[in-house]
Amino acid sequence: MREDPVSKSGRLRIGGYILMESLLSLTITFILVSALAGLVLASTRATHRIETRLRAERELTAAQITVLVMIRHGDDPGVIEARLRQEYPAVVVRRSPDQLELRYGSEEDREGAAIPVTIVIPRSGDVR
Repeated sequence: MREDPVSKSGRLRIGGYILMESLLSLTITFILVSALAGLVLASTRATHRIETRLRAERELTAAQITVLVMIRHGDDPGVIEARLRQEYPAVVVRRSPDQLELRYGSEEDREGAAIPVTIVIPRSGDVR
């Protein structure tokens, strides 16, 4: 007849070693708590990333944007400027035969960072 793995003293025999039941339950509890803490930490990091992205998007929409538009030889800067003003509410800062510098946003929003924006102007003068 085989011996019962649990002795009368409340100890569990595993592979020749004697472990207290309380130590086994403590180990299992520690593993479960660690896993739960890892999940909470991962969730907190994801939430922080989302909040950071939303904050950055708010700052970008409030920022003043300066765009430098390069004009190819033969294109009329006046026509391009008129088309850009139709599409985007912009203030022309500087105008030369080969480029336009446009500023988007209000004067109060000057604290925002400059944002690189590319506007493609094909030969026809349409803004994309």
